[in-house]
Amino acid sequence: MLTKYAEACSEACSRIEKVRDRLAVDLAPVPYLRVVPSQANYFLCEALSLSPMKVSQLRKIMHSKQNILHKDCTSKDGFSGKQYTHSCTWRER
Repeated sequence: MLTKYAEACSEACSRIEKVRDRLAVDLAPVPYLRVVPSQANYFLCEALSLSPMKVSQLRKIMHSKQNILHKDCTSKDGFSGKQYTHSCTWRER
């Protein structure tokens, strides 16, 4: 069964890599975000202390302007009160 879907799986992984690489390019110039490198289809980003806005505000702006989805991870265990967001794109542009 695995060999039956190997080509489709490989194509899907290639598309995910493309979208992820594009997302990295989109997030890189934001001066108040530290983007954690990733092999997944999303990035964990830290909103640095010089950020002019909270993660919740950033989430709304990025989604409306660039189709980037953000999940506010600030209240999750292990983030020591820092502002983190889980960022992904929901479709290829």
